[in-house]
Parts: sequence; structure tokens; C-alpha cells
Amino acid sequence: MKNLLSKSLFLTGFLFITSCSSNNVTTTSNPANVTVTNNKISDCGNEVARVKLNRTANNALVNVEAATPDNFSHNYKIVTIDLSEYTTSGQVVIKGKVGSQGSLSFGLINASSNFKCSGFQEGELSSAANIKPESSFEMSYNFSAGQVLHLLVEGSWGGVKDSVNKVDLNISVK
Repeated sequence: MKNLLSKSLFLTGFLFITSCSSNNVTTTSNPANVTVTNNKISDCGNEVARVKLNRTANNALVNVEAATPDNFSHNYKIVTIDLSEYTTSGQVVIKGKVGSQGSLSFGLINASSNFKCSGFQEGELSSAANIKPESSFEMSYNFSAGQVLHLLVEGSWGGVKDSVNKVDLNISVK
């Protein structure tokens, strides 16, 4: 694979084995729980990564690039967070640091929810909107046993159309 890089890293007390880069997504995590994808799962969004968390692999680092859509429309980059191995409820925490190019917005929905391709997304479980460049944010959600979620990432409305920014995400379960 031409866009695949592998190397060992040691970060903040965890041994992260692999770093992969493909389709505007970089993952640095245990390879057992993060898969880089490029699946069109909606007319207004592509799944770019699948994160499978469980009691032994309860943390993942993912870097996503997202573009700014037309005002009141959507072009989501979607990170699927699979919590199906949890037999009890818990709390998923999503921390992020936005890159230097433009504001980004984030919404967390059930994987079974419908996507809105224009206007405001309905049924968000948690959100962080218009996060400015070089800023950090945190979202959390108390999930039910076996739940699967979608994290929607996109450039904020009102920005320069098609401008791209990155976000470093740390997704974990408490």
C-alpha cells in the first residue's frame, strides 16, 4: 500500500504499535482496535475510520482531515466508534486539538440514526461546534451496553468552502 507507514511509538504511558496514513486519516493506536476505511455510508459522508474499543483496548488516537462544506450542507468525515463489546454502560470521552487552518465542528450520533445532508443534524448525543484553529475541545457521552456511535467531523459553516483542516482525536472509555 503506497500510503501506509508503520513505526513504533511510545506516548503517554501507552505503547502504540502502528501509525498508518491513508485517505486523509492517520491512526496511532493498537492495530487491533482501529481500522482506516473509506466507506460511503451516506450521501453526505464517508466513514474514514472504525474504532473498536473494549476493556483491554479502551483508547485510540485518530487524526482526521475534513473540508468546509457549502453553508447549510454537509460533507462529513465519519469515525465509527464501536462499543459493542461492552456488556455494561460506560462513558466515551472524545478529546481533540484542531489544526491551524479553520474551524471544525463535531457531532456524535447513534450509528442507526439517519444523516441530515442539509441543515442541523438531529439527534446529536453530544456536540462541539465551531472549534477555532489551534483550540482544544472535549465531548463525552454515557453510552449503553453494546452501542455503536458515529462521530461526524466537518469544517464549520461560514468558512472558506473546501478549505481543509486536521484534528487530532483521542477517543477513550472511562
